[in-house]
Amino acid sequence: MALYGGAGWDKGHWTDNADATGVPVGSTFKPLDLAAALDHGAVLSPGQAPQPITPDSKFDGDDGITVKDQQGRQMPDPSDPSGLLHQRNDVPTKWGYITLRKAMEQSVNTPYVQLGEYVGYDNVEGEALKAGLLRKSLQYDTPGFYIGTSTPSAIRMADAYATFDDNGVQHEPYSVTKVIAGGQPLPGFDKPKGTTAMPASTAGTVTDVLQGVVKSGTGTNAQALNRPAAGKTGTTDDYKSAWFIGYTPQLVTSVAMFKEDPKNSGLQSMKGVGGFSKVFGADMPTEVWTAYMTAALQGQPVQQFPPAPPLGHGSNEPGAPQPTPPPPAAHPPPPEHTRQTQPLHRSLPPPQETVPRPEPDRHHRHHRRHDRRHDRRRTPRRHHRQRRHHHRHNRRRHQRRRHQRRRHHRGHLAHTHLRRPTPASVAGRRDAHGSPASLPACGGGLPARSTVTGGAPCASAAHDRRGRSRTASRPMRERRAVHHVIAVGRGVGQAGTAERRQHATRREGRRDVVVHHRQLRVSGQADALPPRPHEMTELPYGGPGRRDDAGTAVTANGT
Repeated sequence: MALYGGAGWDKGHWTDNADATGVPVGSTFKPLDLAAALDHGAVLSPGQAPQPITPDSKFDGDDGITVKDQQGRQMPDPSDPSGLLHQRNDVPTKWGYITLRKAMEQSVNTPYVQLGEYVGYDNVEGEALKAGLLRKSLQYDTPGFYIGTSTPSAIRMADAYATFDDNGVQHEPYSVTKVIAGGQPLPGFDKPKGTTAMPASTAGTVTDVLQGVVKSGTGTNAQALNRPAAGKTGTTDDYKSAWFIGYTPQLVTSVAMFKEDPKNSGLQSMKGVGGFSKVFGADMPTEVWTAYMTAALQGQPVQQFPPAPPLGHGSNEPGAPQPTPPPPAAHPPPPEHTRQTQPLHRSLPPPQETVPRPEPDRHHRHHRRHDRRHDRRRTPRRHHRQRRHHHRHNRRRHQRRRHQRRRHHRGHLAHTHLRRPTPASVAGRRDAHGSPASLPACGGGLPARSTVTGGAPCASAAHDRRGRSRTASRPMRERRAVHHVIAVGRGVGQAGTAERRQHATRREGRRDVVVHHRQLRVSGQADALPPRPHEMTELPYGGPGRRDDAGTAVTANGT
């Protein structure tokens, strides 16, 4: 729509700057880096296939980082003492790993230099040529190429941004619409036809990122236009040039500022121009752009950019922190245990809603029992199993206790040993006639360890383990008791074997019969204890002092 070539020859300006080249574009070249990465991907690791890149891909944004190529080699810089390139930002802010969107908004250099190396010079150059730039204006293969060391003209940069604005369709810029000669229009001045330079999704994504520059980045001064706008600022080394290229859905405008001296060729630093100590693209170029676009769009309707397609996160530079997975969704609480309403057996009818009945009084207990039985039929099977297990456990516990009591009682009686009484054990005792008791010899064929009734105790009186006298003259306490007494197992100084002696009682009529069964087998010499014959001794029921029908005392021999 308009071109400005300078103040004019008569004012001392002899160069037409409308289509001049030789002014570096600075960071306004970064959108072409992003477009090439979206179309071709980036080789993030040596020997691997290109990985997809999106505006949300993260790269290192710190100042002074080293840059690597696709083979993983660090880029050299002869002017650096280390011999390696340390890319610088305009400010030494520690950005860390930031997204390409954030780096575009804040015009951070290091992510886009490394991105360009991973994408490759040929891919970025091809993207710039398809967008409308001329090959002769592009810088050769250096890391600075990706942040704007090339010198296209302002009109060519406007044409490249117009490709983003027109959904990836590129149109050659033109300024002459027709030429009339002899009253007739000359041929060859038709409007150029558009060609597809990039997918519409790529152009829409770049436009979406550049809108963020105006909304919250370095181009916020362009908000004064009060229209949806997208654009990018650019500043070169030593502030020798400053750019702002922006567009709305209807119009694209490129503003480039630089300083020259007619007496000295080359660009001059713009420090101090316009009262600014440092001239950035966000300062005077953006103000000029806003003033021009306000006048050019006066009376035009406000239009919106189409929404950008969703692309996802994309791949990050090696070393970037991995995103933390979102916390797992909280599981809903388990449903509360409710009483089963399904019948336990198919033969039973399903439960029906009944009106609650009042609690019966104490005269109608059978109603309560019926209610309990009715409830048990509706108790889950698991509860029945638990209840049966509980009853079975209690029954077994009671059985164990009963057996323990029996074993304890039998063991108590089994611990009773028949010992020969000593003089101390019978001292002070008297017989039935009041005479002092002595240790008579057990004769008459009675065994030395038999049990007697009446009179003085025999030499085979019984004693328990505590030494207390337990003579057989005392009545038996337990008729069903079974005594297991171990007989002498060894002879005097000789080895031998002994069998078990059984001492039992049985009930015959009204009398208790005590049975002694003793059998001793001794092998060895004659000084061992001799074996005793089997013997049965009957005790009348009632214990000592019992007499027969004639009044005679009954002894162990039955006399």
